[in-house]
Amino acid sequence: MKKNIVKLFFTLLVAVCLTFASVSIAYAEPSPSSPLRPEVPEITEVVVKNSDGTTVAIDMDTDITVKSVSEAEDTPGEATSTALVAAKNALNQVLGEENHTTQKASQDNLSKALSNLEIDGNKYRPKDYDADAVFEVTVSDAIKQILSQGGTITIDFDYSNSKLPIVIHQNEETQEWIFVAENKVTKKGDGISVEFDSLCPVAFLQLSADAQPIRDITPLIIIIVIAVIIIAILLIIFLKKRKEKDSEDETVNEEEEKPAENEVVEDNEEEETPAEEPEDAPVEEPAEEAEEETPAEEEPKEEEKPAETVIIPTFRYEDDEEDIPIPEDVNPEDLIEEELDEFLSIEYNESYVAKLVLLSDELKESYNAIANLINSYKVSDRISWKYEKFTKNRNVFAKLEVRGKAICLYLAVDAEKYADIKKYQLKQGKKGFSVIKVRSPRKTKYALALLEDLLNEIGAVKKKNFKEVDFFEPYKSDTEKTLISKELIKIKVEKTNTENHRAHQVKMFKSTSVYNIHKHMSSKDALNLVGKSNRSVDETNFGIVYTDSLCEAFDGDEVITLDLIKEKVPEVDQTMTAYKLKPRGRMTKALTIDCDAFTLGAAKMVALTGGKLLSPSDKESEE
Repeated sequence: MKKNIVKLFFTLLVAVCLTFASVSIAYAEPSPSSPLRPEVPEITEVVVKNSDGTTVAIDMDTDITVKSVSEAEDTPGEATSTALVAAKNALNQVLGEENHTTQKASQDNLSKALSNLEIDGNKYRPKDYDADAVFEVTVSDAIKQILSQGGTITIDFDYSNSKLPIVIHQNEETQEWIFVAENKVTKKGDGISVEFDSLCPVAFLQLSADAQPIRDITPLIIIIVIAVIIIAILLIIFLKKRKEKDSEDETVNEEEEKPAENEVVEDNEEEETPAEEPEDAPVEEPAEEAEEETPAEEEPKEEEKPAETVIIPTFRYEDDEEDIPIPEDVNPEDLIEEELDEFLSIEYNESYVAKLVLLSDELKESYNAIANLINSYKVSDRISWKYEKFTKNRNVFAKLEVRGKAICLYLAVDAEKYADIKKYQLKQGKKGFSVIKVRSPRKTKYALALLEDLLNEIGAVKKKNFKEVDFFEPYKSDTEKTLISKELIKIKVEKTNTENHRAHQVKMFKSTSVYNIHKHMSSKDALNLVGKSNRSVDETNFGIVYTDSLCEAFDGDEVITLDLIKEKVPEVDQTMTAYKLKPRGRMTKALTIDCDAFTLGAAKMVALTGGKLLSPSDKESEE
């Protein structure tokens, strides 16, 4: 099933990539043409009308002037020349003929207007248009007055193109491009007649000969999105089933197993079903232990469990996991959040000992029972980062490993030997080992019975006066945070712009708000990211410092200590000997802060913005 889903995933992924590639080819932009330098079509007649429709007499020689691009470039500095050259540059940039970046507002307005323009029900790209004419029309003050009062000016042009142009003109002040309505551009003899209600730089546009309408790719996008969703759903289903298979409790079919007369079976205990041995279960070759194990002729020296280490006190912190209610009079700026295109990626690498310590109390009892049974014999016990193995005369006969919510016991026996005892559910593994997964007291009892048989079979000798021990006694006060401090859990933290599904990832922010911090990061991750500050704490006068005050006073170039805070943050109590960091307002900088105590909210704000929180251990705090 796994292989089929993986094949399907890659097939659909390749199909999506090919589809996007074909879309990019189909919608490739045409090559830019030569720079725009068209001349002005000849004006044959001009008619000016008042707002009431009456015609106004004008003098063609004095009341109207037309300037070409060439003339404008020859007379720099004049207002009309400047406007015409600017309009020409904007057209060149949008039509793809030349690279000009000084007319951004004009270019943006023209691109938007051309993108929304429909010709015969179709839309085209801005670069699909060519300019037939670009010129400046200047009129006398009298005509300007008429136009400002709602009048019009109709200009007849000698225009040889049989196809009516798209006529646009630009408002010099707002940089907005205005289209002349289609009904105001008409054919007149061998030319055209255009009615304007205002005048600025004017351009005649025509569709390029090779212009193609923009196809509606919405259905294609919908298909691609559906394909991606299907892929995601299939992967989620597969991963969920895989996880359920690895973590579901093994049960025993009641018809196959009948409890003994004196055996008490709990009513609420789930039936256990066989589970296959993980293929990647590490199993050491016996030969590899030759130099490390005690020689056969000597009594094997019993290896002790890891030496008891000093329990590192927990950090003093306050659990403020509840979201802060937003007051009605809150400053809107305090709610602003700015995301970065980065993730904070947190990977946990748990040792075998750490996995044992973090097991449920029930499974800890199971481990104690199994480990005490094995260590009651004269055998050797060795713990590595990933597993624990037991040897006699240099030969590995048993191994323990933690997988999810199960203790896997690997035994050097042939599973076929116990094939008739189905309740054991012993599965054949690699290199002569078989495995039984312990998830309940009943499976613990079966594992102990198998171990007794194996120890007797290999001739192991019982120790005299052996006393059972609680192997978890040195770790009773341990949490995930203290296990990290003891380096029994390795934590890898990095900033990345790619998603990593194997790690805990949280979105990073340029600035974040105190009202939103708890929805972005778990308290577990925030606490584990707090670093150790090796210094003592004078608790004579414990004060409070807020995150927004530190953002205002510091730039993030130094480690912020209490002495620096007293120096740069005026509102703090200058008699403080220690302080607790609390969140407030917005965190807008990545700061490194060495505080004596903190709330989880403050730890989250610092981590989300890329900063680092440090704190010394607090022997009096058991929080």
